[in-house]
Amino acid sequence: MAAGAAAAVGATSFAGMRRAGGAAPDPVPLPNTDVAASRQLERVVLRTETLPALVAGEQAIMYAGLGLIALGGALSYVSNPYAGVHSTPSSQVGVSLSVPTGTLITAVDFCLYGSPRAGFAVVLRFLPDTVGDYAVVAQPALTGTGAQVVSTTVGEVFDGSQAYAAYHTSGTSTNVLRAIRLRFVPPAQGFVAVAPKRVYDSRLNMTPDVNGALASGSNRTISCVNGRDVTTGAIDTTNVVPSTATSIAYTLTVANTVAAGYIAVNPGGTSTVSASTINWSQSAQFLANTTIVKLGPNRTVTVIAGGGGTADFIVDIVGYFQG
Repeated sequence: MAAGAAAAVGATSFAGMRRAGGAAPDPVPLPNTDVAASRQLERVVLRTETLPALVAGEQAIMYAGLGLIALGGALSYVSNPYAGVHSTPSSQVGVSLSVPTGTLITAVDFCLYGSPRAGFAVVLRFLPDTVGDYAVVAQPALTGTGAQVVSTTVGEVFDGSQAYAAYHTSGTSTNVLRAIRLRFVPPAQGFVAVAPKRVYDSRLNMTPDVNGALASGSNRTISCVNGRDVTTGAIDTTNVVPSTATSIAYTLTVANTVAAGYIAVNPGGTSTVSASTINWSQSAQFLANTTIVKLGPNRTVTVIAGGGGTADFIVDIVGYFQG
């Protein structure tokens, strides 16, 4: 998530938070005097809270504070003044939730301790391209005292255009955010069909990609990430092909052909021709072919022209493969 999104909700630094990963955290350092150490140990209380069970297909990421251990469906932590992420009046502490495109975010669990508990547990969705523009997905109030797990149902699919933040606010300095757990269903594996979307047209301005007809013996590496306006060539849709994709299904069209020739499409960075993708036999032809190709680095493909001819070419995405 972009730093600007975190700043938009006034979140303080995320320093001190880390994923537990099922492993015990580093011990909280004790002062170097026996008297001070014994006094601190008197304040240590081991607490265990039961987290909501995961449903079929659901996974979880734990964003944890110091002194916390994730053990299956339970959360064990040491309650002392030096562990966890403490809040102060009117402060906000939290984490950004980073997930792959296509992820179904099912819920966010907040693990808190406070006497009394106060404030709110909040999940925000930041909208694209507008700093500070966000919507509240969930905001349950915190009440009572002691340890508590607060679950917020989200039920939204991350499509690559939005960003999420989870945090908690407090009106009392005794409130401690022990951890945030993200529950989600990962993107579907296999083929994902999409409404046809143009990602390249050599006849238009494809900045930062090169434009213009492709001559025989030359090649061009193009991006398949973002959609393009069919009239201007400007980017109009982001992440048409998500970062989780390994291959694309696409329609390749050649236009304004000159003489006879062919075009081959390879994974980005591969310029050796082993098979053609489309062939034309004369000038002024418009031809199309739908096929599949593996993606190269940064979701790119390399297009190569051969056979003596020249042509413009157009790439429309109709789906992609994951996993």
